Amino acid sequence: MCNRLLVIMSAILLTVALAGCGGVVLESFSGSPSTANAPPSSTRGLIVLNAPQPVYPMQARTLGVEGWVLLAFTVDESGTVIPDTIDVINQQPPGYFERAAVNAARRMNFDNILNRMVRDVRYVFLFELENREELLVETPRQEPSFREYLSASFVTPEYPEFAREQEIEGHVVVQFTITESGGVRDVEVIEANPPRVFDVAARQATARLLFQPRLVDNEPVAVEGVTHRFDWNLPR
Repeated sequence: MCNRLLVIMSAILLTVALAGCGGVVLESFSGSPSTANAPPSSTRGLIVLNAPQPVYPMQARTLGVEGWVLLAFTVDESGTVIPDTIDVINQQPPGYFERAAVNAARRMNFDNILNRMVRDVRYVFLFELENREELLVETPRQEPSFREYLSASFVTPEYPEFAREQEIEGHVVVQFTITESGGVRDVEVIEANPPRVFDVAARQATARLLFQPRLVDNEPVAVEGVTHRFDWNLPR
């Protein structure tokens, strides 16, 4: 009896100790085999106010694929996710849900009770079909012949010296084509605020982006009309 009490007390103390480490909030869930192995979110003391449900990619829905994406990003003092800091840490299965998860993270909001910039916030987006009967369980599913392009690099653009000296902040949205080899071509600035201040830095940063190309029937193909946003924010 005494040994059993010692084991129970040790388990309770271990749980309390883990819960107090760094203000990390761990979220547990039960789900399908494809989502039950997803890692927990780590909000680093922030309180989630709004976590939009990402759009379920049509290809994944058609094939009956479920999965998850783990993102890391920085949240500013107001509780807003800084878009240019969003990075994909892990995903399962690869190639289906990355873009949908990143787009949803851009719209997230937090109650930043720390009143400071919080880095390395980690959040998991789950992708589960509403109707589990859509899953094809009677026969083994063949590997799909399509894979969406994936980001293979994280690029921080240079901050123009004159803009830094004058404390100018802003953003640029570029549009480009991802080549069959995963490089970038046909770069075009489609939005800039303020105009022409960060255009050159945005073009230079875009040229350094690398991707795993889109595959169709296991063959790499070019993808036109891809957009990416760069943000320039001064330290607070």
